[in-house]
Amino acid sequence: VGQIGGDGGTRTIYNMNSHSAKLWGLEMEIYKNLSFLGEGEALNRIFLYANAAFNDTQVTGYVNIDGTGGLYEANRPLYGQSPYNYNLGLDYVGDRLGFSIRHNATGDQYLLVGFDYNAEEIRMPYSITDAQMSYKFFENKNLELKLGVKNLFDTAIQTYNNKNSYTKILDYN
Repeated sequence: VGQIGGDGGTRTIYNMNSHSAKLWGLEMEIYKNLSFLGEGEALNRIFLYANAAFNDTQVTGYVNIDGTGGLYEANRPLYGQSPYNYNLGLDYVGDRLGFSIRHNATGDQYLLVGFDYNAEEIRMPYSITDAQMSYKFFENKNLELKLGVKNLFDTAIQTYNNKNSYTKILDYN
């Protein structure tokens, strides 16, 4: 996704692929019940969950929108990619009743990728917490009702662009 222009609030946005990208990363995950803490059915039904991913990306893009003018390298994530994310959770998995709470966090994400820093829009790092309850009905437990709440603490998600950071201020005097 690229952006060109910016004459008084008007911009033209073009969608195009980068020439190439190299991505290096690491992801870890664990899902473990609490039975290691002692005896009891309740500890067998409560689970801890953790997941984390970290990556680094080198993008090679085109200098011009039509693919001419050579290539340039940018040390930035791909569109929509974050350099890190993590998830933490606690689950209760009962015979009929279930409960889950998850806390999810992510780093900067590019919403618009430009040919220069002036044209980029980025979602700032954020974290949200979700919760869900479930209940299985009937003898065979073949009907499950789930109730979920997303963004439990109503966390705002903010974006920014670099327009004002890279714009020359004109002196009209």
